[in-house]
Amino acid sequence: MNKIKELKELAQNYKVLYVEDDIDIQHSMSVYLSKFFLEVKSASNGKEGLAEYFEGDYDLVVTDLSMPVMNGIEMIKQIKKLNSEQLVLVTSAHSESEYMVGAIEAGIDGYIIKPFNFEQLNNELFKIVEKLYKFAENEKYKTDLEKLVANKTQMLSTLLQTQHDNYEKTIYSMVEMIEDRDTSEVEC
Repeated sequence: MNKIKELKELAQNYKVLYVEDDIDIQHSMSVYLSKFFLEVKSASNGKEGLAEYFEGDYDLVVTDLSMPVMNGIEMIKQIKKLNSEQLVLVTSAHSESEYMVGAIEAGIDGYIIKPFNFEQLNNELFKIVEKLYKFAENEKYKTDLEKLVANKTQMLSTLLQTQHDNYEKTIYSMVEMIEDRDTSEVEC
């Protein structure tokens, strides 16, 4: 898959929070995600995941739905209250509609059924990372545009001030010339 190389290039600056209660899956998936992302932090349930989310700055949250203490849907809802733009990828062994509907209502960006089909996982990760990249590019463009507008505004302001100053100097010079002429005529 040629997208794996592109995924790795695009994802290298992003941080992931991975929440999974099955320790074996958590470990193997964390290792897998670490091949792409700058940083991967793990938590074993929704409550731990939420606490970790408060402490870190994550670009993507990958979470299981069915977990002890706090399930993934409740955690996602809490995260979305804090940051409605947070990107979330759900992994779950449940394909029942109630889980999917709950996840969709919580505002997820992707859904992967366990056991993992890594091609599907890579495609979902690619879509999400591409979204992150485009958002970052858009923010950079917006910032650059704001700087450009500020610079052009400053240049225009300076130009208008120079024009105003030149206009005043011209008026004063004309007044002086007229006064000099008037005093020359009176002396004659």
